[in-house]
Amino acid sequence: MQPTLTKSVVLTLIGHISAAHLNPAVSVAAIILGKINIPMAVVYILAELSGGIAGFGLLQVVTPDSILRSKSNGSCCALCVTLPHPELSAFQAVLAEGLATSVLILVVCAVWDKRNERNTDSVPLRFGFTVMAIAAAEGPYTGASMNPARSLGPVIWTGVWESHWVYWVGPIVGAVLTAFMYKQVFDRTPAHVSQVTEDDNEQAIPLQSNRHSKELEAERGSDLNITQA
Repeated sequence: MQPTLTKSVVLTLIGHISAAHLNPAVSVAAIILGKINIPMAVVYILAELSGGIAGFGLLQVVTPDSILRSKSNGSCCALCVTLPHPELSAFQAVLAEGLATSVLILVVCAVWDKRNERNTDSVPLRFGFTVMAIAAAEGPYTGASMNPARSLGPVIWTGVWESHWVYWVGPIVGAVLTAFMYKQVFDRTPAHVSQVTEDDNEQAIPLQSNRHSKELEAERGSDLNITQA
């Protein structure tokens, strides 16, 4: 529940400023869909990774030491570290993260779709519920990270690097394949069609205005003829 509400709040706060990617996988999808260029994506990803590291560092500062450290040997525990289920193979873990990220990216692609531009008011809420549903279904398998930045922060501070690569390969591959599929299958509207539609809309009002002006001129001319008669 907490990650869901957090993402919804952040989307509300900065979604109109930077689109609130919060996730390198989302930024990679944005490159494929033409939303941002590669240099800007690098800036986004660096900011996301830095935010994940700084965020977990702040969490350590405000968290009691008894929670941060194991009572048995005093070593730092894997607080917030995402780890695959012990009975999963590496392939299964990557596949689970990839599928979970694919669902997330499908929602992101739909939100960015031009045909959905007028339905953005409830995006934070819809995105939050999406994350909640995915976490409930996939969480027991790998923790449902779907975000390399979310998984990187804890391992930097705790040093628990076990299976960390899963949380890069799965989400990034899932994001690339899903964004490419969406672009090829669903986002197929020719550019000239949308341009013609926009031009028609822009010309509609002037045409109506010109027609109305001509009608007024004709009426005035008729009134003038009647008066002169």
